[in-house]
Amino acid sequence: MYSRTLESLETIESHEVAKSLAYAEFKLPPTVQEFAMGLEGVRPDAAVVAVASRILEAAIEKTVEPEFTVDVDGALSFDLRLSNGMLLLAELGIDGSLAASVFDDGRGVLIKYLPRTNDSELISLFE
Repeated sequence: MYSRTLESLETIESHEVAKSLAYAEFKLPPTVQEFAMGLEGVRPDAAVVAVASRILEAAIEKTVEPEFTVDVDGALSFDLRLSNGMLLLAELGIDGSLAASVFDDGRGVLIKYLPRTNDSELISLFE
């Protein structure tokens, strides 16, 4: 869905002006656009924006009623209901750090905590 965007963003990581043009030129989902703008002059690099887009696209396809928000610290938060009914909460920082937790909120139990994960591991939880 966003493959042209992701490929283009990944190839221009090193040049700030090119990144700005790429963000404007391609249509990223609105929440990812907001995340890509950064906070107080600090912006995620193109690879981190690509990770955000991959997670968002997979979440839309594989989870129930996903919610995406940009937090006051600039991080992108994902609140996702998995097909097994569990709740997955994840946060992607401007620096590319990614953490996640899976809860059985019906019982109030933490099932899994991933303080440092990657997009592939996170997306595998959507299955």
